[in-house]
Amino acid sequence: KKLGKGTAVACVTGMLPPDERVARIAALADADGPVVLVATDCLSEGVNLQDQFQAVVHYDLAWNPTRHEQREGRVDRFGQQRDVVRAITLYGQDNRIDGIVLDVLLRKHKTIRSSLGISVPVPVNTER
Repeated sequence: KKLGKGTAVACVTGMLPPDERVARIAALADADGPVVLVATDCLSEGVNLQDQFQAVVHYDLAWNPTRHEQREGRVDRFGQQRDVVRAITLYGQDNRIDGIVLDVLLRKHKTIRSSLGISVPVPVNTER
């Protein structure tokens, strides 16, 4: 109900064979109106999503910041027609585990930036 009438939603997990994953993504591409794809890390590599989607919402925190970058790279890549691609990370401020993982991600992010001179995006606050 929150997504609005006519929104097509599909779910893809590693439990599905690769051809079924592709079929679900293709079905969303043919949908009229807004589409939402809920997926696990099974789509973080080797799948092009830039034609159908313009946002990534991380609903879990990976221990490695490059996992987030890989997920975003499925949508924000060559061939993306949208001027703006959004990446949002959801985490619980009152969840100790999320806090620990976020601290690790921030430390790793700083190490990567200082070692390589590039930034891997990690949320610092709810405004970003």
